[in-house]
Amino acid sequence: MNKKLFMIVIVVLLILMFSSCSAVRKKGESISVKANGIKQTVALKNGEVPIADVIEACGISLDWTSSSTAIFNHKGVNYVLDVSNKTIHKEGSSFNYIQVPPGTDDGFIHSVDGNIFVDFSTMKSVLYMLKIDAILTLN
Repeated sequence: MNKKLFMIVIVVLLILMFSSCSAVRKKGESISVKANGIKQTVALKNGEVPIADVIEACGISLDWTSSSTAIFNHKGVNYVLDVSNKTIHKEGSSFNYIQVPPGTDDGFIHSVDGNIFVDFSTMKSVLYMLKIDAILTLN
């Protein structure tokens, strides 16, 4: 009896854990981006966060030099957003600012339709590493 009850509790906990992780990936959700005193809404695509849209919502202009490469300047530093290689790096450097934060089990990075898509935690990490002052809220 105790073994059966223990297994039921484990199954329920696993279901709850996975349902909370997938909550960020529901269709039709959006995030609020508050930067420089302005709050904007960015639509998610299948629950995934589009990096270029969030950067632009922070008031930073992207200069698209090709269909897969954009350059932007933040605090006097030029960065390259490379959709094909799923990277953001300083001009002249190879360090990738798109990193899944440690301890994030459901982190992902992929590109589609001319944009890089990441999970919510990774997007917050990207903004932190780029020193972009913004508050992200999942709607």
